Amino acid sequence: MQIADGREKFLFELQHGEGRSPNTVVGYRSLIKRYERFLAVQALPTTVEAQTAQLLQAYLKGMSDAGNKRSTVDHAYTVISSFFAWAVRSELLNRNPARSFRRKRAPRPMPRAVQPGEVLRQLGSMGRNRFRCIDSRDRMAVLLMLYTGARVSEACAMTWSHVLWERGMVVIPQTKGGDADERHVPLPEVLRHALQRHKAALATTFPDCPWLIPSRGGNRITKDEISQSFRNRSWMTAHVLRHTYATMLLRAGVNVRKIQAYLGHRSLETTARYLAVLDTDAADDAVAIDRAFAI
Repeated sequence: MQIADGREKFLFELQHGEGRSPNTVVGYRSLIKRYERFLAVQALPTTVEAQTAQLLQAYLKGMSDAGNKRSTVDHAYTVISSFFAWAVRSELLNRNPARSFRRKRAPRPMPRAVQPGEVLRQLGSMGRNRFRCIDSRDRMAVLLMLYTGARVSEACAMTWSHVLWERGMVVIPQTKGGDADERHVPLPEVLRHALQRHKAALATTFPDCPWLIPSRGGNRITKDEISQSFRNRSWMTAHVLRHTYATMLLRAGVNVRKIQAYLGHRSLETTARYLAVLDTDAADDAVAIDRAFAI
């Protein structure tokens, strides 16, 4: 199969299977096309089955020699590796060529977090307009990500069955990072009350809707629909909420290894970028989260 044909199949799965935004798909298409052009110009094999670690390394070296930023080269590696991983799942490749070598990645900037009180004040200032149901949906999406550390893709995939009311837990379907398919995080009381109100409001419009954060039509929402609400409110991003959640857990005294599990990080090093290892532990993490987020 030619890379061009595999590329479109991969991108279709990325958008419709994983719920990636159209902008993400456009970016992935552009980067894979650049790799295809490199192979064609160098008269190298352009079929998926013929791809090797040596070809990818030559491409990445060419990008570096051309003066591309290290972070740009890293991103190209990540995208092409994702494409190769799809090829392995589709039985076009026996193994992912990108996994045959490791790139020493550029240092990542420290994540930015905000005070939860600032987020809640901004939520309170959201105007009530004729799109009231959408405004309410956006508010609930922000609260969900703020109090659980869920990624946007994970919030899109959550249903009411993921809320374990009796156990005081929220099950988050893992879409990135760790090896598990899902992870369990504490359900603080402030989020419990917000979810109960949200569920009661949804029952009047979409009584049989299983999605925790539904689209305008009551179907599964896409990443782009939620991300659009953040583009309209420049004071924060979805990932800032995730960093804020981690910071508040630290302040609450939750052990860093628990924070790693709650965030779904495969490596403790990822968590340790902005968290320090503490010797203390929290007897009741849900209560601790309520205390940390208290204004």
